[in-house]
Amino acid sequence: PTRGSFLGLGTSYLNAFQNDAFRNFVKWDLQGKAFFSIRRLLIVGSILRYADSRTVGGGSLPIYERYKLGGSKGLRGYVDDSVVPYERSGEPKVNASTGEDGAVVYSMPLGGDVMVQGTEELRFPLWRSVGLWGAAFFDWGGLAERMGELYPASIRTSAGLGVRWLLGGQIPLRLDYGFKLERRCQEVDPADRDRCLREEDPGALHFGFLYTF
Repeated sequence: PTRGSFLGLGTSYLNAFQNDAFRNFVKWDLQGKAFFSIRRLLIVGSILRYADSRTVGGGSLPIYERYKLGGSKGLRGYVDDSVVPYERSGEPKVNASTGEDGAVVYSMPLGGDVMVQGTEELRFPLWRSVGLWGAAFFDWGGLAERMGELYPASIRTSAGLGVRWLLGGQIPLRLDYGFKLERRCQEVDPADRDRCLREEDPGALHFGFLYTF
């Protein structure tokens, strides 16, 4: 796309068996996109996305239905589905549960029940006759268990560069590299939250087919 705008809303109703009971879920995903060209040479694309859910009777969305971030279609610079919810302090959220032997088990949630995400991307020709284009982008996004837990520290950001080869002048093959603008601890010691067990990588390389949005 080179110019125009789009506004879309998708909803879904789910019924899942959780904790020995059937639970009802409602999900919705609101997206806005806009594109415009500068002298028919540079193309600027923007996307803003808000996705949320509600549960009747408590509980969280099933794992396979939770919103996820990270990767070429969510937040470049992070590997697929690697972004997690965060506490107000900026530490990764950790859930505690009791195992079969009575011991406390700590785990990090996969995805979230709420998501916000956005992108600004500039596309420009590198070698127009063969359909080779470049891109510069800024991505941001965040996840939370519920809207009230979406803190400023929940938002992750990245920026990077990429190339697009348009097959037949229409269908792009993409190669992007995104840099995390703020590296954080990826895994903390549950027994000592001030001790980091593993830090994040500086960025990630992504290969994809079709545009990110």
